[in-house]
Amino acid sequence: MREEQRLSVAGRFTAFGTGRIFAFVCAAALAGCAIVGPREEPAPRPPAADTAILVSDRIGPYQQVADALRTRLERATVYVLEGDLKAHHEVIRRLRDDEGVRVIAIGPPAARAAAAFSGRVVFCQYFYPDLSDGVTRTMRGVRATPPALKQLQAWKLLDPQLHRVLLVAGPGAREFVREAEAAAARLGIALDVNRVASDRELLYVTKRLAPEVQGIWILPDYRVLSIEALRETLAHALRHGRQTLVFNQQLLEYGGLLSAEGDPEDIAERVLEQLRAGDAAPRIAPLTRARVSVNLRVAQQLGLAVPEPLRGGVYVF
Repeated sequence: MREEQRLSVAGRFTAFGTGRIFAFVCAAALAGCAIVGPREEPAPRPPAADTAILVSDRIGPYQQVADALRTRLERATVYVLEGDLKAHHEVIRRLRDDEGVRVIAIGPPAARAAAAFSGRVVFCQYFYPDLSDGVTRTMRGVRATPPALKQLQAWKLLDPQLHRVLLVAGPGAREFVREAEAAAARLGIALDVNRVASDRELLYVTKRLAPEVQGIWILPDYRVLSIEALRETLAHALRHGRQTLVFNQQLLEYGGLLSAEGDPEDIAERVLEQLRAGDAAPRIAPLTRARVSVNLRVAQQLGLAVPEPLRGGVYVF
C-alpha cells in the first residue's frame, strides 16, 4: 500500500528550520541530477510492515530519498510536513493510533516532529543532530555527510598532485574532522584544520592561507556560515588559484571546484539497515558512498585535466 498525504497549513519551514538562505542551500544540494558510475544492487526488501515517512518539505533532496525508500518498502505512507508545529503534532497523534508503525524522518523539522513518537524512529538528511536540537536518545539516524575518504579520493582523482588542504569546520563537525584527518593521512595529504564560529572567521582564515595550501575544504554548518560568506570565500579562492571542495552542488555556481554529497540510494539503504537492526543499531550510521560533481569551467581555469569519470555530470564513488 502506497499512499501520500500532504498537510497544507500556513507557514513553511526552511530546510533546516532557520531563516537563513544557507539552510535551504545545504539541503537543496543533498540531491541533484542524474547519477553515473557504479551502482550496488538494492538490498532485499524488509519484512512487510507499515512505515510512515515524514518529509520536512518537498525540496528535491528530501523527495528523492523518500522516493528511494518507497521503492524498497511494501507498505509506506508519506507525510509531507509543510506547516507549523500544530500540523506536526497532528501527524504524531495519527501515528500513535497505528500500533507497530515505524517512522522515517527526512530532514530536521521531520526529525523534531518524530521525537514525540515513542516507537521506532530513524532520521536522515540532518547534518549535526544532537539532544539539544530536537532528537532523543532512542532515535537512530543516518549521517548526512558522505565519507571523508570518498570525498578526498575524488579530489585526488581530479588533481593527483594535491598534497595540502585547509579544512574549515564549524563547531558541529568534531567526529567528521577526526575521520577527515585519518582519511587525509591515508592518502598522503597534509590537512590543516581550522574551526570557525562565524562568517567573519570563515573569511579571515580563508583569505590568509599559507602559499603551499592548494585547496579549501568547507564543511556545512548553518549555525555559523551564511551563503553570502560562502560566495565571497569561493570567489576569493578562485581569483587566487585555490581549489575548493564544497558540500553542495549549487555552490559550484559561485566558483567551487567540486562538491560531494550523499547519494539518495545510499541514504535509503542505510536507513533500512537501521530499521532492521532494531535496538542493536548504532546511534548514527555512516554513509558508504559520495556523489561528486565537478565545475568543468573552474577546473579549466585552474589548469586541471578532468578525468573521464568526472566529466559527465555526477559520479558516485
